[in-house]
Amino acid sequence: MNSGIYYLIARNTETNEKVMIELTDRLENRYCTKLSYIDKLTTQFTNKEQLINRLYNNKYISFKNADIYIEYSQDGIKKFEELLYKPSQNFTKLTTPEEESTIDMNNSYFRKGLDTFFEYLNKRSFRSYINNSKKIPKELKTAINIYYNNEYTREAEDNKSEIIKHFQNYKVFRDFTFLIQEYLYPQYAEQVEKLNDKRFRNYVHKKEPYVEEVKEHESDDEFLTEDDLNNNIYPYNMRK
Repeated sequence: MNSGIYYLIARNTETNEKVMIELTDRLENRYCTKLSYIDKLTTQFTNKEQLINRLYNNKYISFKNADIYIEYSQDGIKKFEELLYKPSQNFTKLTTPEEESTIDMNNSYFRKGLDTFFEYLNKRSFRSYINNSKKIPKELKTAINIYYNNEYTREAEDNKSEIIKHFQNYKVFRDFTFLIQEYLYPQYAEQVEKLNDKRFRNYVHKKEPYVEEVKEHESDDEFLTEDDLNNNIYPYNMRK
């Protein structure tokens, strides 16, 4: 498994304490991985409650009042991603073990996603919405604006290709999907914003090196089910 910058976090909503969830048996960092890999884990669960119960029953966390999310740092700033669950399992078909961050342009699920993205981009109100979003790279915003301001020109077609190239980045594709949800459901966007504010203020359960946290896990069971393990969804061996 390739290295990454993303951590799966469980935050105690009463104390604001956070626990990093162990994701891999790699000794250099058992907690950090690719975004698409975390999605392959969490989409094995029907919903947040099922995931929390699994973590609690196997002693990864000692509380059930959990806020579960993904954390990473970019340009020295702490940022967050919401989790995907079983209803979003098609996301796991966008990447391969060999290429976990870039989507093949011929992938059928990618092409369906592109159709949806451009359907929304045709709406002026949505383009205005994404221009105010911090999730979308500036280069992608620029390409979108040029394309829709110069329709039916050669320059527009070149920028459409640039837009599609940006969407081949797994994180951008994922972020754009969530952005559509936030556009459609302002209450959801408001809820996420409030959660992110609390996530900024939490503190780490264990300081580096995080491997010390493994000593608290007394369960002999792996994180996911035995079937999941056999299907190479989760590489961690039985706990010792």
